[in-house]
Amino acid sequence: MAGIDLEVGTSMPGFHCWPGAPDHRSYLRVKHQHTFLFKIFVPVVEADREMEFHDLREKLEIILKTMFPTGDFGHRSCEMIAIELLQKIPEARAAWVAEDPNHGSTVYRDDYAVAGETSHNGRLHVVTVCGSTKFKDETNRALLELEAEGLATLSVGGFMHADSLPISPEEKIRFDALHKDKIRMSDSIYVVNPDGYIGQSTAGEILLAWELGLPVRYRYPRFAVDPRPLDAFYARMGKKLLKNAFKGGWDDWTMEKLVEGIERELAELKRALGEGQSPERCADEAADVANYAMMVADRMLRRGEP
Repeated sequence: MAGIDLEVGTSMPGFHCWPGAPDHRSYLRVKHQHTFLFKIFVPVVEADREMEFHDLREKLEIILKTMFPTGDFGHRSCEMIAIELLQKIPEARAAWVAEDPNHGSTVYRDDYAVAGETSHNGRLHVVTVCGSTKFKDETNRALLELEAEGLATLSVGGFMHADSLPISPEEKIRFDALHKDKIRMSDSIYVVNPDGYIGQSTAGEILLAWELGLPVRYRYPRFAVDPRPLDAFYARMGKKLLKNAFKGGWDDWTMEKLVEGIERELAELKRALGEGQSPERCADEAADVANYAMMVADRMLRRGEP
């Protein structure tokens, strides 16, 4: 019988800190205490269970006491601890670690790098670190932490902004292209984004990772951008374009007509929202606005029209 997971858990008092905590959470930089919660998920084949709950929980507890005898988790986040548990318990397909019942993380073996393990192509998991070269210290800390997880890291060759390294515009283009080649060689990327800052080059690197289907981690996850709404909205825009394909393209339309289209569709969106129409209808109206805006951008970029 397939699709069965044993789920066992335990708890343990401990301390950790977050050296990279932002200023408004600066208290997290100091070691603080939690009663950490742990769960592991182990697949079994038979409904009668070839493994006993209590044996598995005992194994989890022994491993935790061996790994962290004093309860000091250092700078490890819940995710980092979960990754180390997966390394120690190879039969587990996922691990959950939480600071309390409301704040925790689940790491899945198939979707995430586990320290010391190989990626799907038979080598160590490679992660490219992205972010502005202004953030030299943050990037170096991130590289150290990622390699402590057992990951192979790629980064920039030099910190042009932080170290005031002189480079020409042509060299900047070549370096940006090289960094994207590193991403193509990688299994995931890690974005250094203090205060949510993401520059133009980094934005292009994140977009490339999305296109390649690579996982994207952020040093400050509260500023993370989830690509799923973009994918869904892009699909909606495409459906609306196809529905109106019988009208022909927009190459022969004047820029004035395209801008009028934005204004007309925006008015329809406002009306749909004001009338409390269905979410689907409002989302379609938003897609119409976006399609006309896309047409303007397309004409500007292809023809350079004012």
